[in-house]
Amino acid sequence: MTEKMELVQSADQKKNANAKKIIGFLAVLLGSILLLVTLFLPFASSTGEYREYLEKNPDTAYVGDMQMKNSDVVDISLLEFGRIYLSAMGNPITGPLATVCFIMISVFALFALMTTLFSILKKPIPLIIFDVLTFAVFNLIRWDFGDRGVMRSGYNWGMAQYFFYIGAALALAGAIVLLAAKSADKKTNMTFAQADENN
Repeated sequence: MTEKMELVQSADQKKNANAKKIIGFLAVLLGSILLLVTLFLPFASSTGEYREYLEKNPDTAYVGDMQMKNSDVVDISLLEFGRIYLSAMGNPITGPLATVCFIMISVFALFALMTTLFSILKKPIPLIIFDVLTFAVFNLIRWDFGDRGVMRSGYNWGMAQYFFYIGAALALAGAIVLLAAKSADKKTNMTFAQADENN
């Protein structure tokens, strides 16, 4: 009788573990997609009089070498910052700094992609590692932009900031839930295996 009760409890635990796996998977998938979306959302948004100037003169060249106009830089995504830094890499004065900034943005994109890959594969431990690395690089980029005064020259942080932190938190929480569900699933499978051996 006790073995039957244990098997029923184990079956219930398996259902709970499966439900947690689904919730964890959806959380990590949504979170990692938000990390990728961060690349395309405004990382910096122009403000005040500067924004008005850009909007009033949309066809004026902003960066001549890149053929960017004022309308392109009202809101700038990380991807667009990457393009700006890539075009500045050949300049002997700004080249070294532009190279470092381009590498940071590229590493962020790579880590966000790896987080998404491991979320699809349902691998919580590598997912946590790449989520933390993505978090670290994103904050390094933020610190760099703040330290160099990029955000003090007519720009404020854009909506990408919010999406990133929500995505990073969702991915981490979902990975922890997946990890706990996998651990519970192993215990349940061991209970079923022991019951089979006893029969």
